[in-house]
Amino acid sequence: MIEIQIFDGPETFINDLIALEEIKYLFSWFSTSSITIGNHSKMSHGPSMSETTTLQALMTLLKCYIGTGILSMPKAFADSGYIFGVLGVILIGFLCNLCIHMLVQINQVLVTKPEQIPYDYQELAQLSFENGPKKLREYGQMSRKILTICLCLSQTGFCCAYALFIAKNLLQFAINLEIGFWHEDDVVYFLCLLLPIMIALNFIKSIYHLSLGSLFANVVQMASLLIILYNLVTNIPYIGDRKPFNHKLPQFVSTTAFTFEGITVTMPLYRSMKKRENFAKPFGVLNMAILFVIILYSSVGFLGYLKYGEDVGASITFSLPNEPLYIAVQFMYAFSITFSYPIQMYVAIHLMWPTIRDYLMERKKSELIVNMSDYMFRSSLQSSKLIIQFINCSESNFLFNILVVLAASIPELDLIIELIGAFACTSVAIIIPTVLHLVTFFERKSGLSRKWLIIKNTSILVFGLLVLCTVELNDNHFFFLFCNINRIRCIAAVSVTPLSVFGVTNFDETLFDFCTLRLALQLFGFDEAVVVVVVVVDVIVIVDLDDLPLVIFMIGPLSLDVLCLSGTI
Repeated sequence: MIEIQIFDGPETFINDLIALEEIKYLFSWFSTSSITIGNHSKMSHGPSMSETTTLQALMTLLKCYIGTGILSMPKAFADSGYIFGVLGVILIGFLCNLCIHMLVQINQVLVTKPEQIPYDYQELAQLSFENGPKKLREYGQMSRKILTICLCLSQTGFCCAYALFIAKNLLQFAINLEIGFWHEDDVVYFLCLLLPIMIALNFIKSIYHLSLGSLFANVVQMASLLIILYNLVTNIPYIGDRKPFNHKLPQFVSTTAFTFEGITVTMPLYRSMKKRENFAKPFGVLNMAILFVIILYSSVGFLGYLKYGEDVGASITFSLPNEPLYIAVQFMYAFSITFSYPIQMYVAIHLMWPTIRDYLMERKKSELIVNMSDYMFRSSLQSSKLIIQFINCSESNFLFNILVVLAASIPELDLIIELIGAFACTSVAIIIPTVLHLVTFFERKSGLSRKWLIIKNTSILVFGLLVLCTVELNDNHFFFLFCNINRIRCIAAVSVTPLSVFGVTNFDETLFDFCTLRLALQLFGFDEAVVVVVVVVDVIVIVDLDDLPLVIFMIGPLSLDVLCLSGTI
């Protein structure tokens, strides 16, 4: 029996769990080990983190990169054209790979003893500043917090995309089999149907059992991908019918950044290797994995665009022929992502839960309440204070409810992938590693070497910021956060669905629906006093007078004359 001791903080705990899950159950689920995390011991299967071979690390990294994002590559190529597409995949893959090498270089500088375990991503974010220029050393904790926030955004963003991906594929599956009278705009109903299933899966708290489901899902996903590749290489149209260049480059870059976001797994994988020198060498694990992924992404994107042209779906599964084999693929992919989804939720929960737990402990909640709140904590409203608890549901279920609302508010898969890729993935995979590398090596280099460091890192940073700021959205699709509206604290997701989709043609109908909604809220025990806040043209937020948002409803673009309601608050 192998015992693994992990004593780092919550962020390290999460990264170690990801690496352990990927490494153990991909290859050696037949052996047994005892994982001790802090003071908690769980039974698992697989090799020790310190015994990961080079081949296992390579296969694990490939599996992490080859997810649902690859299915969006044909749409990305339609946005950019096939020449820009191939060149763009190479460029973004090279930059993401370079940024991972930067983290490895930082680790090699900061790890001073041969027997010392390398640092994880969050630790590097803090230590880079604390060991950098004197004027920046006080910002170590801030750097770590910023990275953790970005990781939370990216992880929850992935969950939003996955939820929408599952619902869209199930909807397409039902339409193709003529089950019911579904329309392509009915994805919200499938998100609601998914909710109880995902809640049940999120009650599984064991990383071991979640990983078994993920392993099975990986097998189904690989089989589905092979069927899709078979479809793409048969009856290929003439290339002259496709555009070599297109003008939607920001969408392409954002989507591609989403697919290459695997940096959060690389440091735990690097820490777990028996021969770490094989990770970042010229023909090592990292370069070989990225090379294979670039070839695969380029091939799927090019062939998918060549086969289906400008009308290719946001996921290639939406464009497959209406034949039994390909209809089965839609269900298989939805099935596989459903069972691998809880792993992503597990990570998101454990990134956020420590903060919530500390919040409760600071308010001197009893130990029993705090312990019960680990997976089953309540939410309630108390006068003038925000007490974070969750009504009769685990934190994972509450989080999934929020993600379903966000996914329903942005029911276009390509749009949500672009948003996540532009804002979250670009920050985590490109911008932050570049800044950390510059801070770490600025005083360690001099002369031409320092000038080259500044030029190189600044160029990469500018590219990342451009991607972050220039994502182009459809006129009827946008998303933002706001707070302190008329002294009412709230966070709102903006709808992207026109009112006509819901059969609403004027505000009188909307007001009637709101009155019905208010009655429903009272039946569920919410405070009778409810305020309607209309902001700009896109959102109605229902909030309690005690200064806490209870429900967020997205109803689509409103006419400008509705804005007068905001003056009645």
